[in-house]
Amino acid sequence: MNTYKIVAATVTMGVVGCLFAAPANAGCGTPDLLLHGLMPATAVQGAIAKAAKVSTSLRVTGNAPMLGNSLAMEPGRKIVGLWKFTFLSLGNLNLGIPDGAVLDAGFQTWHSDGTEIMNSGRPPMTSNFCMGVWDYTPSSRSYRLNHYALSWAPDGTTFIGPTNIREQVSMDPGGNGFSGRFSIDQYAQDGVTDLAHLEGTITATRITVH
Repeated sequence: MNTYKIVAATVTMGVVGCLFAAPANAGCGTPDLLLHGLMPATAVQGAIAKAAKVSTSLRVTGNAPMLGNSLAMEPGRKIVGLWKFTFLSLGNLNLGIPDGAVLDAGFQTWHSDGTEIMNSGRPPMTSNFCMGVWDYTPSSRSYRLNHYALSWAPDGTTFIGPTNIREQVSMDPGGNGFSGRFSIDQYAQDGVTDLAHLEGTITATRITVH
């Protein structure tokens, strides 16, 4: 299969995502590496669906937590903490992925030092943990995230290449949610050749100790 068509190949599953009749996998990698026929679509769907179900069962609302660092609650630092997130597809109809299809679901931690880590719903052997850096733009009261992962095929031994996830999000007034846009670019091993591009919306809810 032509690697430039890998995203379209995932449409039949409909996902690290998955509410559509069959999701289209993203997450710390890209629409999954079902791409290479190494894992049945149903296996990836199942992994993401389980992650989404577990995260939905958690109690995630409450007052913003005491973070032990006064800077964490200052303007620009309110995003610090643990979040349950969901990626939804938007604008990928050319790839056969309907708007609203879940592309990923999992957890993110935004740290006060400007770094971030994500636990994606992808199967672990494909690299479901990935990391990023973020900053705050006072003029727009928004946060930008530049996030990278190393994406592996479902066999756990075939390296696909680096994945870049970009987010632009804003906090909800109460400080317990954020939303915005994201993009995902899956690169070949050279880190330059763009194999696939996805876009969509992200929503997240704060997880507290209460």
